[in-house]
Amino acid sequence: AAITDYLGFRPFFDEWKVMGMSAYGQDDYKEIFNDMVYLKEEGNYELNLKYFSFPTNGQNKWVSDYLLKKLGPRRRYKDKYEQRHFDIAYSLQRVVEKTAVHLARYLSDITRNPNLCLTGGVVLNCLMNRKILEETTFKNFFIQPIANDAGTSMGSALYYYHRFFPSKRDYIFDSVYLGMEFSDEKIEDVLKKRRMNYRKSDDIARETASFIAQGKIVGWFQGRMEAGPRALGNRSIVVDPRKAAMKDKLNSRVKKREFFRPFAPSILEERVFEYFNMPKDQMSPYMILIGDVREDKRNIIPAVTHADGTARVHTVSRKSNLKYWNLIAEFEKITGVPVLLNTSFNENEPIVCTPEDAINCFLRTEFDVLSIGNFVLEKKDNIRNV
Repeated sequence: AAITDYLGFRPFFDEWKVMGMSAYGQDDYKEIFNDMVYLKEEGNYELNLKYFSFPTNGQNKWVSDYLLKKLGPRRRYKDKYEQRHFDIAYSLQRVVEKTAVHLARYLSDITRNPNLCLTGGVVLNCLMNRKILEETTFKNFFIQPIANDAGTSMGSALYYYHRFFPSKRDYIFDSVYLGMEFSDEKIEDVLKKRRMNYRKSDDIARETASFIAQGKIVGWFQGRMEAGPRALGNRSIVVDPRKAAMKDKLNSRVKKREFFRPFAPSILEERVFEYFNMPKDQMSPYMILIGDVREDKRNIIPAVTHADGTARVHTVSRKSNLKYWNLIAEFEKITGVPVLLNTSFNENEPIVCTPEDAINCFLRTEFDVLSIGNFVLEKKDNIRNV
């Protein structure tokens, strides 16, 4: 949080931006960051507080004058990025990974348990998760996808269920699709009220895949909304990953994001190892693990290959999300590539939830197509509504 603030972002909110920046840096500040965090016995660690002021000043002053002397002046919001900012992000990422592995190794040593469950906001750091998988002896991993504070809602519900309705503890978290769902009838009511021009598709997956293969930006609104911070194929923007320019096109027309923030690939679960080297051959159904894009595939899916050759992989199974699986499968039939670029359906706002949200975002931004339920809307047919 302190370094996120130092780099000109919002602490407790924009840490993922700093993670994305790290791919563009190098380890010029390794010694300084190693001096910031001391790894101790029994899995403990300590911060070197001469670098920080938040213990006494709170969020009014995150870092100390000593840190500013070592790293230079704090970047202000909207200041231009300098290479040192990326180098600082790189060194921060490395020390976070090193500390997490230190904690996990201690747990492994004292428990001799092959299973590791991870949660807490820092677990949204996919690069850190990969290091934990690669550099510990654990064999089985569960990474809670609603790992930030929002996940306490699920914990509270489960606690109440077991505490006041004594029940078997047999709940298995195997789906993140826990939100609201809207029938075609409800969706069509909204489309009519908004006087949108639309048509019903005989095969929404096939028709949408065709639009994507043509280079269109498509909003994909289906089924129950995902819980947590990731869009996992029910409230997603999907585009063709085969063209490097699609990343900039998507940013300029819809997302308005910093250039260093990568977009994620959604891939058919059955094909993941053809395109990615995954840590300990793990699946990544919640887009919370980093994999290396295989060298022979990087020129095939450049729009989802980050600057360091990695990708935040989303593996899609037929069982958990058949409709989205079908969309990717139809795209593969057209292009031979079982991968889509997937990002959240929003524009610097919460992910859309309702049909009204989806229509508003579609009209406000430069989307080409909205596939909502079994209905298709094209922007060219709805210009009067913009």
